[in-house]
Amino acid sequence: MSLCERGRRWLAGLGLAVLLVQAGSLWMLWGEPGEAYWSSRDVRFGDLAKHYGAGLFWRDGRPEDLYHGGRLGQWLDEFQRAGKPGEAAPGTAGFNFVYAPTVAWVAGSLAGGGYARFGAVWLGVSLAAWGAALLGLRCLVGWRWTDPVVWLWAITFPAAYYGLILGQNHTVTLVVVVGAGLLLKQGRDMAAGLVLASLFYKPQWGVFLAVMMGLWGHWRVAAGWAAGTVVWVCLSFAVAGTTLMSDWMGVLVGMETGQQNQVETLNQTWRGLIGTVAPGLPGRVATVAAGVIWAVGAGWLGWRHRGVPTAQRRVEDLWIASAYGVFAMPYVMHYDALMFVPLWLTAICARGSRPALWAVAGTVVAGWISINLWNMPVAFMAPIWTLLFAALLSNGQQPESVHDG
Repeated sequence: MSLCERGRRWLAGLGLAVLLVQAGSLWMLWGEPGEAYWSSRDVRFGDLAKHYGAGLFWRDGRPEDLYHGGRLGQWLDEFQRAGKPGEAAPGTAGFNFVYAPTVAWVAGSLAGGGYARFGAVWLGVSLAAWGAALLGLRCLVGWRWTDPVVWLWAITFPAAYYGLILGQNHTVTLVVVVGAGLLLKQGRDMAAGLVLASLFYKPQWGVFLAVMMGLWGHWRVAAGWAAGTVVWVCLSFAVAGTTLMSDWMGVLVGMETGQQNQVETLNQTWRGLIGTVAPGLPGRVATVAAGVIWAVGAGWLGWRHRGVPTAQRRVEDLWIASAYGVFAMPYVMHYDALMFVPLWLTAICARGSRPALWAVAGTVVAGWISINLWNMPVAFMAPIWTLLFAALLSNGQQPESVHDG
């Protein structure tokens, strides 16, 4: 048996162990004696509850309260206390809604049926997006149905299942990026940019990916994103009006100036690390320092594939940009580590050397650490993600042909 094959079997065995741990964790959260799943405070925390609250605010005709005075955070505290009476809520009283008004508008159409129905619909959408992303990656990367490594890691990657428990939107973000990758594979760069513009609900990802692709010569992708973003902005103004859009922009600015509740120790980027080790440093100074790190990395990545025709690396560049954003953007929580998956699956399917297999294993272990299992500052994941990113790049070239298996 070759070293590579032994490594793959070792990874599959470890993946099975992680799957059992995951099943136990789900049983503990969903099978808690005396409490229904949707009543647990564990499930009443995160973006799912925030979107539900935003939907209720919209239905009640007071969407302006979403962006002022921490009123959504006050509601969230009360909502969480109702899940576990007698226990202190995590302290979100100063929280304002950070998503676009269009998100609250969509949530308002679903919030009337209660939280359980709202959560069930969102869980179904998220699982469908996760499955669609994996199928899309099969067309692009060429993973095989019979490969236990791919399936076990895909199922047990912590950013996927833990984010689903808390109702995050990471699987939707991933399927958007994979959809753009499918269009890039067909040479439809402008259409891929238009698809990336649908990340308007989470603008930092759309901006980051468009900028990175533009810097690396994929100008049509960046142009498509810009055109699509204009459409989304116009739609948002039509739905929400000028005042509400201005209020949302003010909240985004407040995140940078410290007016919006953020926890730097849970930010797994270089910006989060700088803010954690130097808490007294002004936010804008930390952002500039992190921006210098980002610029150096972006320049090195561009230099790395010099001489390769732009058309031959368009899909690979999107995977690289997605993984790079996990530790290079201003603020990234643990569930967005899911954006590592395309580059990670590419490394697996390359049937690479021992260092590549260890990089694959290390990525998953890092993913489990990053979900704050041991209350460690997640910000210290930034250099770890950086090293794993470099290791995956060493043996994760994107194949140009579609593989079947």
